[in-house]
Amino acid sequence: MRNISRYILNFSAIRENELLELSIGAKMFDLSDIEGTTCYIDPDSEALLTKRISSIDTFGVHWIDTGNFHYLTKIFAGRIRRPFKLLLFDHHPDCQCPVFGSILSCGGWVRSLVESNPCLKGILMAGINDDAQPLVRDFGRDFPGISLDFIPESELRLTRPQYLRSRLDRLGGESLPFYISIDKDVLSEDFARTNWDQGSMGLDWLSEALKSVLSGGDGEVALLGLDICGGLGQAHSPRPEDERVNWRTDMALNDLVKDWY
Repeated sequence: MRNISRYILNFSAIRENELLELSIGAKMFDLSDIEGTTCYIDPDSEALLTKRISSIDTFGVHWIDTGNFHYLTKIFAGRIRRPFKLLLFDHHPDCQCPVFGSILSCGGWVRSLVESNPCLKGILMAGINDDAQPLVRDFGRDFPGISLDFIPESELRLTRPQYLRSRLDRLGGESLPFYISIDKDVLSEDFARTNWDQGSMGLDWLSEALKSVLSGGDGEVALLGLDICGGLGQAHSPRPEDERVNWRTDMALNDLVKDWY
């Protein structure tokens, strides 16, 4: 078991960032001075951001502010130079075609990752909006060399979270390691408050799914890295209750993942 580092990437001054820094000893990276990073990031700003976070270990837990900055997963997972799989918990598949040329976005980073890193062999999406299924199928047809599986929101109640490991194993080969990305908008508002439309997943379902994936069949953890995003920046005027809900979920996820590195 390696010593695990925890990092906070601060863009929008969400309250959880300050609390995480104090409570779990995570290292804060203040990136709020980089212009043009909300939802979209142009190549120049992406290059600057990549340089600023170059000291952050891919193998670690990355707390990535709100979902507006989920494209950071593409940067972290883009460093991986061995065959791997991506496990994505998100209410949105984030595989849209780019709207503005080559600009990286929070809604299209999965597509960008596939296009830029040939080491990515499989993707499992859990909790995506039912309406996004045609988009995901089109995405799969665009990249037939990628093993793709998804669990739409409506099927969550029919799917035991303990089975997630077997579905992940079927993608690209059981022995491949994986990177996990969690957007808290996959959760219901009982467990997260975000600036995006949210799903209905419960924290118990997510926790059991993570335990299933992280425990593995032989006790070995093939995890290459993990990130968590989602919340409300100060621009969205979060209420104290919103911050309490997000904080409880942050602590639950932190307690869970710290035992598996």
